[in-house]
Amino acid sequence: MKGVNVLGWSGLVLSIMANSAIVWAQETPGKVDRLIVRFKSEPGFSASSLPSPAATRALDSLESTTTMKTQLIKKMSDGAQVVKLTKAVDRSELLALLYQLSNDPDVDYAEPDLWMRPSADAVEYQWHLNDTPGGINAQSAWDLSQGKGTVVAVIDSGVLPHGDLLDNLLPGYDLIKDIDTAADGDGRDADASDPGDFQIEGSCADGIIAPSTWHGTKMAGIIAATNNNSGVLGVAYDTKILPVRVLGRCGGYTSDIVDGMYWSMGQSNQLLPKNPNPADIINLSVNTDNPVLCGESYQNAINKANAAGKIVIVSAGNYGSSKGYPPANCNGVLAVAATKKNGSLANYSNTGNKIQIAAPGGVLNSPDDLTNKRGIISTSNSGFKGALSDTYTQDSGTSFSAAIVSGVVALMKSAYPQATYSDIVGAIKSTATPFASDCNGCGAGIINAGAAVQAIVEMDIVSRAVDLAVTLVRDNGYYVPMLGSDQGIIQFKVVIENSGENTALDVLVSLDLPADTSIQSIITDGVAVCDEEAGSCSMAELASGSTETLSVRVATTNTQMMKFAVAVDTDQPELDESDNNISAMFGGSLGTFMTLGLLGLWLFRLQARKQPAVKQFQ
Repeated sequence: MKGVNVLGWSGLVLSIMANSAIVWAQETPGKVDRLIVRFKSEPGFSASSLPSPAATRALDSLESTTTMKTQLIKKMSDGAQVVKLTKAVDRSELLALLYQLSNDPDVDYAEPDLWMRPSADAVEYQWHLNDTPGGINAQSAWDLSQGKGTVVAVIDSGVLPHGDLLDNLLPGYDLIKDIDTAADGDGRDADASDPGDFQIEGSCADGIIAPSTWHGTKMAGIIAATNNNSGVLGVAYDTKILPVRVLGRCGGYTSDIVDGMYWSMGQSNQLLPKNPNPADIINLSVNTDNPVLCGESYQNAINKANAAGKIVIVSAGNYGSSKGYPPANCNGVLAVAATKKNGSLANYSNTGNKIQIAAPGGVLNSPDDLTNKRGIISTSNSGFKGALSDTYTQDSGTSFSAAIVSGVVALMKSAYPQATYSDIVGAIKSTATPFASDCNGCGAGIINAGAAVQAIVEMDIVSRAVDLAVTLVRDNGYYVPMLGSDQGIIQFKVVIENSGENTALDVLVSLDLPADTSIQSIITDGVAVCDEEAGSCSMAELASGSTETLSVRVATTNTQMMKFAVAVDTDQPELDESDNNISAMFGGSLGTFMTLGLLGLWLFRLQARKQPAVKQFQ
């Protein structure tokens, strides 16, 4: 009986088919369009090559007996391979495919490549993640990236150590200089938590009494609430949050915000300690009620951020205006408008020619909106003034839209760390979901996380791509008998070329020789290191435009023409893999007279070496 892996399939009852390697469920939650198949290994064939002869035989057999076409799309760490089907199949079709593969002599096991989902109690209420038409298609993005290795600066009111944030929270800084605004009894310090920004009567311009907003904690939750099986889930749940406190009671000053931007970037400053965790993305869910031009302070900080490869995301503002409000009207930012659950523009959202993209911001204009969860749910706190206990609240605004985009950009930067501002903005705008109806000044559409991450992954592939090619060259290439032996020699050359723009790393060349041959020697003309017993050569790198030639000498008793094959492989993406595997016919007798002629020439040269030198006289 073949080896069987028993997997949980969405909590459904599992069965194992006797004498097969199928893992399947009694009922299927949805259609499947990918399989995981481990093919039999073969002597003399490198496991790193794709496809293997076993894979080719098994899939050719499957395609010849069904209407299904297949494509090998990636290798897994354990040696199994992922097979893409041309169409999604239901339970009965899936079982038929798996049954045939499992009984193929070239297959160790086959199973469905199941779609898994993160677990979180409140995800069902987070329509902004995946619902249509208003959501951002986050699930497709998570198949490619979860934000690992990135840092998002939340320049805001500070962030509380909420249970959904603890694993992703870095040490931050409080940059509020004015003590009355700070409302924490001191000025600038290393405590970036939020003491509460509640308003007492007459303390702010609007004169009203208002509870603490816990605004920074909400932004952090939208971006990076962890996948901890409870609460809410952030757009980039593996990214890290750098809390930078610049907003206190009634708001905050541009000067503190700009200082916070520089500190978050890791810029040296004699007045502040250096930030040991520089941000990749800066989230500015802030706005002013003054429609003025972008000031030099903001613009200089943004220019500095762009030059350092940082992406600055800014909320459009909540005045329902098309006038420009800083910092959303600055150059070099990604300014974000807000949309509702149905995908239309939120009535409060600012618009204008500086807005580049829209994202869910929700709406809470009535009790019905609250009941039907039309706002954006995130991490919060139950305290009216100071912090009490962790909770979740529903809100709306372009602040949430900007935080959602910051999360998507974290996914993109994680997938392609070298991506520039232009790369990110171009990918986001070109893949945006169109608005249901015309929306002037709303940007390119609603951000589509899955498509944007896919676009940046493809950009990364092109940036790292190489183009390897291998050819087989006849070097004699015929069977030549060895004197005093029943064996003969066949010689040929393998030429590997990298015509791509990037250096190819960890290149592996694998020879696939006929069964009755053995390698006598492999001579390289460059950097390759060869294992003659294994029939392979490796190169730590092969520079762009370079070639490597291997001179191969094999011994055999077979005097007939035989098929020799070679494959070249690297873990880097390739622009064209069609010339990575090649074969040629070598061997066969040269004929009696040609063989005797070569032997005679060899004996003549040998005799000439034995003759003493004769001095000639004029």
